[in-house]
Amino acid sequence: MRFRRDTQSLMKTAASAARRLVHALGCALLLLGPSALRAQLLQSWQFNDPAGTALPALANAVAGGAAFSPALDGFAADGAGGLAITYNNAVSGRSFADIPDVSTGVLQLDVNVAGWDFTGADALVDTFTPLLEVGLSAASAGNNATIRTAHIYLEVDAAAYAVNPAYGVLVAGVAGNTGGDGASAAASTDPAEDHLFGFVRTTPITFRLRVDFDTLSYTVSTSDTDHAVLATGAIASGKGANFVSLRGLDDFTIGGSGGRFTIDSITLTYTPPPLTPKTWRDLYFPAPADPAAAGDTADPDGDGIVNLLEYATGTVPTTIDPAPTTVGRDLAGRLTLGFTSIADPNLTYEVFASGDLSAWTRISSATGAGLGAGPQVVADTQPANATARRFLRLAVGPTPATAP
Repeated sequence: MRFRRDTQSLMKTAASAARRLVHALGCALLLLGPSALRAQLLQSWQFNDPAGTALPALANAVAGGAAFSPALDGFAADGAGGLAITYNNAVSGRSFADIPDVSTGVLQLDVNVAGWDFTGADALVDTFTPLLEVGLSAASAGNNATIRTAHIYLEVDAAAYAVNPAYGVLVAGVAGNTGGDGASAAASTDPAEDHLFGFVRTTPITFRLRVDFDTLSYTVSTSDTDHAVLATGAIASGKGANFVSLRGLDDFTIGGSGGRFTIDSITLTYTPPPLTPKTWRDLYFPAPADPAAAGDTADPDGDGIVNLLEYATGTVPTTIDPAPTTVGRDLAGRLTLGFTSIADPNLTYEVFASGDLSAWTRISSATGAGLGAGPQVVADTQPANATARRFLRLAVGPTPATAP
């Protein structure tokens, strides 16, 4: 089904004393494709709590945000804006923060670390020595395969230490099913690799876990290399994320000489998957939806923009929005038409020009993927004083679009 909407604007030209009517006509069709959505902050622990505050009592900066449970020995606020995780000569379990269940879109977990001291860890580099795990979990009970969705994982790397004793802490990714690259010592013997670190660090660093549930993949990166991917892996089909989890694996088993890891903050953001026309309608008109309000040609907010056009230009159908097209002039005095595009390869955005509203000439054509999501401006191909009247029209439709 196709829908067209025209808007008009009266403009004057500086080149002529006579008034000239310039029309900008905006036209949109129902388009099959996603609309761009921004990342949403789900959880934020800043650890500005009094010294000694245990995990369950740590404040969440997001209203209604989750709290960790249970408390873990050696995990507490340090009173200086950090969460101190220390060696305590005891086996550590996991602590979980119950988050909104996610199984689509992208979750990004940023762990901002002040530094660490694993002095003495080299005493056990001939064995498997895990240090710390933080990430996203599908369950709060069971074995690793059941619990883990994807995690950032720190361990002592014997092979790296053998090459250069100044290095030996490996940062990798691990999941409940297939794990991730960079997790084996054999792949980590070069101290120059960006996922190898020394046993002591005093400068801040951000570890980032990014889980894409639509591609069933995750990546681990650090701010040291502007978040170039250093570990990748796959997540199991159907496994979502229901918790943020923390674990001091073996409580920094480093020969009994102590250890410390300080986290400045942990934040979790969520980017929803691209919307289809159905999911877009379900978002704004939950079932059972009134067809009179949710239909393609309905205009429930009364702003003169029907639902199909709201969807196509990324506006909200339940809030009054301005016209989806704008009229202007460029530095050369040419008429311009502005609009918002959606980054969808299945959509084509075309601008047509006419002097009589009868014969139309295509002056611009691009797919949503080519344009990207955001504001666009297309200038007329003719000078402003070339004709007495000039009209521009935006046609957006399934690739390829055709002139109206």
